[in-house]
Amino acid sequence: MLDDLPPMLRILAATVLAKQNKVLFAELAFFRAENAFYRQQLPAQRFTFSRAWKRRFAEVGAALGWKRLREICTVAAVRTFQRWNSELKRGVLGIALKRGTQASEDLG
Repeated sequence: MLDDLPPMLRILAATVLAKQNKVLFAELAFFRAENAFYRQQLPAQRFTFSRAWKRRFAEVGAALGWKRLREICTVAAVRTFQRWNSELKRGVLGIALKRGTQASEDLG
């Protein structure tokens, strides 16, 4: 992508991208610290995830990439997200309905 640009524009683009990466790494460090704080405050050591959250984590985890997810994930094992992603692809992680009820996609 940058190879097609003139040299001075390439330097400018590389500088902007490097600065943006630095900001993103700082944000990530903050979010990891914040997440660690919340985990310490919660009484339960084990989380339970609704089907909606499993689908959401499976999708964003796959989009991020499993290797990168291993570096930043704290709420569950990466293998768990991979299993959820596999279930999502097979259609097993659909919405389970009891008779006479409606689907709830509440993530909050």
